[in-house]
Amino acid sequence: MALEKLGLFAYANDHPALSAPAAARELKLRPDLLLAACDFLAEENIFEKTGPDTFRLAVDYHLVLEAQNNYFLAYKAVYESFAELLDGSKRYGKDVVRDATRLGFGTRRSIPFLVQRFKELGIRTALDIGCGRGNFLFALAEAIPGFRGIGIEIDRATVAFAEERIETSPRRESIKVFEGDAAHPELFPKEAEAAEAFYGVAIFHELKKSGKLVPAFREYKKKLPRAKFFLIEFDTPPWDELLREPDTQLRHEAAQYLLTHYFTEQGLPQAKADWVKTLKEAGWDVRAVHDDLPMRLTVFECE
Repeated sequence: MALEKLGLFAYANDHPALSAPAAARELKLRPDLLLAACDFLAEENIFEKTGPDTFRLAVDYHLVLEAQNNYFLAYKAVYESFAELLDGSKRYGKDVVRDATRLGFGTRRSIPFLVQRFKELGIRTALDIGCGRGNFLFALAEAIPGFRGIGIEIDRATVAFAEERIETSPRRESIKVFEGDAAHPELFPKEAEAAEAFYGVAIFHELKKSGKLVPAFREYKKKLPRAKFFLIEFDTPPWDELLREPDTQLRHEAAQYLLTHYFTEQGLPQAKADWVKTLKEAGWDVRAVHDDLPMRLTVFECE
C-alpha cells in the first residue's frame, strides 16, 4: 500500500523495464530501500527481476494488490491480537472483530466466470446467498439483459447499505436484498423461489463448524428443487496436504487463509474433494468443478 501511495506501481506500469536506481531518483526515494522492496515484490511474484537492479510488472497489480491489501486490512485487528488470542485473554467476536467492509475483493475475480456461465445457460433470475453489498448482483444485472437478482444477507447494516446503493442505481428495479440467514433457506421470502440459480461465494464454509452445513444444503434442495447451485469457495487443503504442494504464492495464500480461519473460529475452508463429498452427502449432483479461476477459487456447479 505504501509503494502504491508513493507511485511505484504507476511508474512501473509506465516503464516496462524498471530501473530501481532511476525510479528512486524520479520518485525521490531511498535507492537502497527501494531496491529491497522491489526484490521483495519479485519474491511475491508481483515483479519479475530482469537484472541486478531492473524489474518489470508480472501481474495486473490492481487486481492482485486490491485483494491482498483488503484481506489483510479486514483481519488486521486479528493479526495484531495473535498473542492475546493464543493465551485466551481475548476472544474473536467479542474483543476482536474483522472489518467486513474490506472483504470480498478477492472473490470478485469469479464474477467474469459466473457472468459467462449464466449467459451460456440462459439464467436470468438468481439468488445470491450472503450477498454483502451486492457486488455480484450488480455485475450480473449490468451484463445480462433482463436479469433479476435477490440477495440474502445476515448483517442488518450491510443490508441497509445495499438498499441505499440499489435506490440510487439504474438497476433498482432488477435487484432486491433481504435480511436472512444462509443456514435457514426455509425462512427466505417467497420471491426467492423464482430463482433459476443460486450461488454462495466463500460463505458456506462458515456453517461447517456448527454442523449446519449438510442440513442447510439439504434444505436448499427442498426450497429450490429446480434451481442450479453454484458453490464458490477457495480450494483450501488441510495443513498436511498443503505442505506437500509446491512452494508457490498460491500455497502461501492458502496457508494464510486457513490460519486466519482458525484464529477467527469460523468454519474451516475445505479442499475440492471434501466439498464434492459434502455436496453429494446433501443430495446435490455435482455436474462440474471449475478450478481454473484465479487465487484457487473453485466453482462447483450442481443440480
